[in-house]
Amino acid sequence: MPQIELLFVERPELTAEARQTIASELTEVLKRHLGSTDGSLSVGITEFAKAQWKPEIYDRTISPRLDSLIKMPGYSY
Repeated sequence: MPQIELLFVERPELTAEARQTIASELTEVLKRHLGSTDGSLSVGITEFAKAQWKPEIYDRTISPRLDSLIKMPGYSY
């Protein structure tokens, strides 16, 4: 039962339709590669103010996992 949590710096231009498209495309990737079904998948999208990114996401979520991330960020603090 995969759960996708997408966290990013806020993008005011991102419409509800675009959010749904992102969720649908991510869902299709997991269905294709993990054999998941629509009923087993959930997707959350959370936007953060740029000033919140480092203390809320990078310091708490990204930095402690740098040695195990599959895709490394192209930035650091």
